[in-house]
Amino acid sequence: MSLTNTVVRRPTTIIIIYILLTVLALVVYPNLSVELFPEMDLPMVIVYSSYRGASPETMESRVTKLIESAVSNVGGIKQVSSTSSEGLSMVMLEFAYGTDLDKASQSINDNISLYTDVFPEDATKPTIFKLNTNMMPIMNIALRGSNGQDANELRAVLEDMVQSRLERVAGVSSTSINGGQDAFVQVAIDQNRLEAYGLTLSQVAYTLNPQNYQIGAGTLIEGDLSYLLRTDAQFSSIEEIEDAMVVSYPKYDAKGTIIGSNVVRLKDVATVSYAYRDATSQVYINGESGVYLSINKESDANSVQVAKRVKEVIEDLNKELPKGMSLEVIVDTTEMVESTINTVYESLLYGVVLVMVVLFIFLRSIKSTLIIGISIPVSMLLTVLVMFFMGYTLNLMTLTGLILGLGMTVDGSIVILENIFRYRERGAKLHAAAILGTKEMIVSITASILTTVCVFVPMVLLRSNLEMLGEILTPMAATIIISLLASLVVAVTLIPVLTSSYVKLYTRKQKPLKLRLLRYIDDKAEAAFEALDRGYKRTLALLLDYKWLTLVLVVLIMVLTFQAYQAMHQSLYPTMSETSVSLSVTLPQGTTLATTESLLLDLQDKAEQDIKGYKDITVTAGGGGMFGNGGTNAGSLQISLLDEEGADTMLIVQEKLRRYFDLYPAASFSFSQVSMGLGNLNPVDVAVKSDNLELAVQTADQIRDLIAANLSGVTEARTDFSKGLPELRITIDRERAYAYNLTMQSIASEISNSVNGITATQLKDNGTDTDVVVLLDKADRSSEPDLKRIFIRNSFGEKISLDNLATIQRSTGPVAINRENEMRTVHVIGGLAPSYAASQAEADIKALLAKELPLTDEVFIEYGGDFADMTAMFSQVGLILVLAIVLVFGVMASLFESFKNPFIVLLSMPLMMVGVVGIYLITGETFSLISAIGIVILSGIVVNNGIVLIEYINLLRKRGLPIRSACIEAGGNRLKPILMTSLTTIFGMIPLAFFGGQGAEQIQPIGQTIIGGMAISTLMTIFFTPVLYALFNKDKQKKDVERIENYLQEV
Repeated sequence: MSLTNTVVRRPTTIIIIYILLTVLALVVYPNLSVELFPEMDLPMVIVYSSYRGASPETMESRVTKLIESAVSNVGGIKQVSSTSSEGLSMVMLEFAYGTDLDKASQSINDNISLYTDVFPEDATKPTIFKLNTNMMPIMNIALRGSNGQDANELRAVLEDMVQSRLERVAGVSSTSINGGQDAFVQVAIDQNRLEAYGLTLSQVAYTLNPQNYQIGAGTLIEGDLSYLLRTDAQFSSIEEIEDAMVVSYPKYDAKGTIIGSNVVRLKDVATVSYAYRDATSQVYINGESGVYLSINKESDANSVQVAKRVKEVIEDLNKELPKGMSLEVIVDTTEMVESTINTVYESLLYGVVLVMVVLFIFLRSIKSTLIIGISIPVSMLLTVLVMFFMGYTLNLMTLTGLILGLGMTVDGSIVILENIFRYRERGAKLHAAAILGTKEMIVSITASILTTVCVFVPMVLLRSNLEMLGEILTPMAATIIISLLASLVVAVTLIPVLTSSYVKLYTRKQKPLKLRLLRYIDDKAEAAFEALDRGYKRTLALLLDYKWLTLVLVVLIMVLTFQAYQAMHQSLYPTMSETSVSLSVTLPQGTTLATTESLLLDLQDKAEQDIKGYKDITVTAGGGGMFGNGGTNAGSLQISLLDEEGADTMLIVQEKLRRYFDLYPAASFSFSQVSMGLGNLNPVDVAVKSDNLELAVQTADQIRDLIAANLSGVTEARTDFSKGLPELRITIDRERAYAYNLTMQSIASEISNSVNGITATQLKDNGTDTDVVVLLDKADRSSEPDLKRIFIRNSFGEKISLDNLATIQRSTGPVAINRENEMRTVHVIGGLAPSYAASQAEADIKALLAKELPLTDEVFIEYGGDFADMTAMFSQVGLILVLAIVLVFGVMASLFESFKNPFIVLLSMPLMMVGVVGIYLITGETFSLISAIGIVILSGIVVNNGIVLIEYINLLRKRGLPIRSACIEAGGNRLKPILMTSLTTIFGMIPLAFFGGQGAEQIQPIGQTIIGGMAISTLMTIFFTPVLYALFNKDKQKKDVERIENYLQEV
């Protein structure tokens, strides 16, 4: 007994199974995590090392090159790049996607350990860590004070009351505070007093820790009790620190006899007070000095759920904070996640509604529409259930997969339902119609679904070739495969059960409409479809009579289409809009924090006046950077936008801010993404490589100036090379130092301790430890002559001034040195205006440099950014497309048991490009890599109609019809199912393709490509595929006629 017979005869069992699976899916659905993009591991490993006081050249030669040599034989490395700056070395290793980073990290560690003896003794052991997508904070939370509290006081409250509470929230990995400074106990030494008492600063500092001591001294048994002994001599107040003894001198009487001692206390040489660290950064929130706390989530945590938990804790904290203080979320990237996901949900819902409307128009039956309407949510819920067990999240890509699958999941159900209905029109009973109608089409819909599945198999298998795009597309492809297979199961099991037992199908003859108005509308609709059928058959007959002319016209259309495609500009990815704008500003090295702060506040004032619909503007001046390589010369302006009518969008805000860039000629600007998206941060990237760093820098500057002057479509053109930092270089006379029995380290340490300060000990107060920092008074460390008065004590107790040991020169400090694949490199980077495609920018830049910039043999140029990625990625997509076509051909060849018929379908496949090119020309959108992915998906969809049509032509020919009649009759018979399946796919895509909303721009090209390609491909299938069939089966037609004539003669 066949599967169809079984399910039709066991309807209750089938319905119960589907009810159980549907209920289970509804139960697990709320437990699916929600993210903007799927979780992924970035194939990047960073090896970081520091070597205090080493110049970039020293770091490059003694640390960076050693690390590069050590990791050179680690497998899977695509590129090695490094940055050597003062005291810091950072080597970045890029691996192929799919590499096991745990094993790679272990291999790196093993190789570096072999070089341990070669590294400088003072250099830190190289640290290895992996990059991940969770390094970006998901939220910024500001602490506001209405009682005039300054940023330092607000920071103290954040540290004491807020930070630890938020770090305990499930899913939060770490927090960091920006703005304000940490409090410490400042011991400001007076240089004159030091000289008067014959002391050095280090000598004073080293006397404090031994006088701040606590130690267990064992136990004492007295009678029946055992006492713990604890010596407690810790500082408990500022006064105790002030009274600490620094040194004592013998006190003599007139006869020279020692009668006591003169104690020099700390307060005799210094002023002790609470203070705040020197500001290296400053935060302003809406123009007021403030602080904010950034939240980072754990790698496996759901960002939306983490944000909700954090907001719940914030509500509790606001009740506990001191009066006048409150916490407020100023940046929440999860709001964009929720907004984007909700928009995609709306697209899905509208798509379902449009599909149902299309079906009702064609079927003109509430029951038939209801049957398909039931199959849609059942297929989707089965997909969600499988996604849950496979560990997938609900994100932009998996929901896009559901939308893409929406139109395709009903195809099988439509074909089977329509065929069952035809059997009912012929008079077959309910069960017989369900069984025969399903059996007749089960092979063709299985083949059509398998052809669609086939295009996603290479996409999954070769996902590492597509790098990040492959990692993001894999969940989408898996979702579509699951939904298609689920829809196949639903089509061959649930549809026949519903039509035969629960939502019974009746024709208009069996149950005519009772209302006269409805009967009139139905008759008119039927007449319209019959007229459409007759018109189609007449047109198809005409095309079959002029087959070669039809072929010539189609070829001419294809030639024009591919010429238009060649003229189209291309980009890597569409720009994704966000709910915030982040602008980075960099001033020349050595710029003070006050200057940076002034520029940013001035820019903020202009933004407040010009921008419509913003929520908050956060200014951050200065900052430490990820590896301590930030500085007071850099800052950022972050603008949170309102999602309301009339508010400026991200692109409008960026354009408004660009108008002011020329007002600050010393600064360089760049926009960055707040949330993770597809694409490069710097679409324009021209790498200038040379062993001669000065020549590379000079060439890069020329390229930057040429681009800025001639190509307005390239925004924020700049280089990644930093000018040297102004410095006072202290050159120690070694011979004089040796003569005084001093080491270089002792001299350098005394200078550092005097200016930067030295943490001598800690003060315990109310359960908190506060650093006690000893340094020169600010008045004694504010000029070059002050440095010369610093004294160093040698092992003989002698004090020698720095003026006797060294010379001080003003100069420019060393710069950071970037290397790629062991060659010095300077990058010219920039963004692209929305209307300026990457392919156009590449051509313009190459033409400009070829004309204006002659190069020597010492320097050469490589194009990176979107230019390089487009070349690599489009070729990989081309490979995937070829493999997909081969797999589709294999499935069709197995179905038809012929190489000729599948070839007919494949010949009609390129015709989809007419619609694809047409829709991009009409909308004015740029063809991107996502569009190319849409073509790959389309290649598996457009063949489905051809398969169903040719399968039916073959069926009619087996029944004895001549080839011309078979083509016309099959075309007329399959016209409605083909139009229904195509229109459901097209209308299901419309909301996503054109009304996707904010955040969904990067997947819209898939929908646009499918709509354009599907529309034209459907027309070509119903008109041109029969023509091709007739052309390729011309000889076979004569043999069939002869076979029929011989058979009739025998009879």
